[in-house]
Amino acid sequence: MRDKSDDPLSPPPPTLADSLDALTDADIFARCFGPEKQTLPDAEHLDASHIAVITKDTIGKFEYHADIEGAYPIEAFALEILVQHTTIPVPRVHRVVQHDRGHIIVMDRIPGKQLSKLWPAMSGEEKDRIAETLAGYVRQLRSVQIPHLRVGVPGPLDREMRPRQYDQGPVLRWVGSPRGPFASYAELTEFFERRRKGLLNGASIPPMDDSYPLVLTHHDIRLHNLILDDKGTLWMVDWQGAGVYPEWWEALAMAVQALDGDELWAAIVPRVCGEYSERQWEWMKAMRRTFV
Repeated sequence: MRDKSDDPLSPPPPTLADSLDALTDADIFARCFGPEKQTLPDAEHLDASHIAVITKDTIGKFEYHADIEGAYPIEAFALEILVQHTTIPVPRVHRVVQHDRGHIIVMDRIPGKQLSKLWPAMSGEEKDRIAETLAGYVRQLRSVQIPHLRVGVPGPLDREMRPRQYDQGPVLRWVGSPRGPFASYAELTEFFERRRKGLLNGASIPPMDDSYPLVLTHHDIRLHNLILDDKGTLWMVDWQGAGVYPEWWEALAMAVQALDGDELWAAIVPRVCGEYSERQWEWMKAMRRTFV
C-alpha cells in the first residue's frame, strides 16, 4: 500500500501551530510538571531542570508569581517587545498558560549549543565575531523605545506599566527585600544614596551615576544564555531578568556574570557594552556591603 505521505493530494503533516493547538492548557501543564515531563538534553542546555519539552519544536518555561499575582510574565513580554522592535534572534512566544503559582511560557525551542560549550575551543577570529554580534544586539536594545522609557519607570518589565519589585539581576543580587518598586529614576538613585550614606566611608564613595539614560536591558548576558545554531546565528535567551535600567548596568551585570568564567569572555565586556564597566564595578564593590 502506498504511503499517504507520498500522495500529493493528501493533507500536509501537522504544523507547529497545529500541534500546539491540539494541546489544552492542562496538557501543557502535565508536560511541565507531570510524570511525562521531558527536559532538554545537556547538549542543548546545561541547567534545564526548569524547562520542559512541549513539542519537538517548543519548550515551556515556568515563571513564578513574584510581587504581583497574575501579572503577565516578564520574559514573555520582553520577547514580544524584541520580536516587534528588533532583529535580535530570540525565541517567539506561542502561548502563555496561567496557573495559581505562576505562568508557563511556551516558546520556540532553539536548535544549537550553548556558547559556554563552544567558547573555549573557538579561534580568536570567531570570538571577535561573537563580540561584534553582541555589541550590535546591545545597540539595538538601547535604541528600543517603549512606554516605560518615556515615563521613566525603572525595573522589571510590566505589560501594565506598573512599578515592580526587583527579583533578579546581578546588580541587586545582594540587596535584601524590599527591592523596590521604584516609580522613577530619582527613586532608584535615592535607594542607593541612602545606603551610601550609611557606610562609615560613604563620603569617599561617589553617588550612583544616574547621568546615563534608562534603556532596555537583558541584564544577564553570559555564555549560558547564548545559543549558536548550525547556521552561525547567535540567539539570546533567558530574558526573565530583562528590564529598564541605567545604560551602564548591562556592562556591570555582564562583568559580574563573567567573574567565574573565561578571562577572554570578561575582556570583551567593554567591546559589547561600553567602556564604563570598570569604574562602575569599583562602585558596586564598595557598595555591596550595604546590600544585606
